[in-house]
Amino acid sequence: MARNRVLASLPAAGAVFFGLSSTGAFVVGLIGARGDALAWACLSAGIALSSLMWGRYQPSRQDSLLGRLACASFVLCSGLALYTNFAWALWALGMPMSLGAVEDGKMGEHDWLGPFTLAYAAVCYGIWKGSSKR
Repeated sequence: MARNRVLASLPAAGAVFFGLSSTGAFVVGLIGARGDALAWACLSAGIALSSLMWGRYQPSRQDSLLGRLACASFVLCSGLALYTNFAWALWALGMPMSLGAVEDGKMGEHDWLGPFTLAYAAVCYGIWKGSSKR
């Protein structure tokens, strides 16, 4: 019984840890104009959101295999969407970013990635909820 409570609280603990990590990295990145810290802030924020979403939206045992896969994809894509949109927005604001696409000068070509990941997360959510109602 106690083990189940510990396992159930892991996503929340991950969300808190990575949320604090993201906040700290964002502050360090803004104060020191450090691109590596801002890139870490974006990644940590995405992981924090995925952890929080996994704790909130775990698939039930009655869901089909497609529903479980769609739920996992929705959770992961939500974090990826936050990461990509946050990184692109910081880059668009002129913040220094230590990302491969920025260093190669191709970040402007990847403006489609943020909206695409948001749309994909929405599609996965729809598939998951649609398959669980059957």
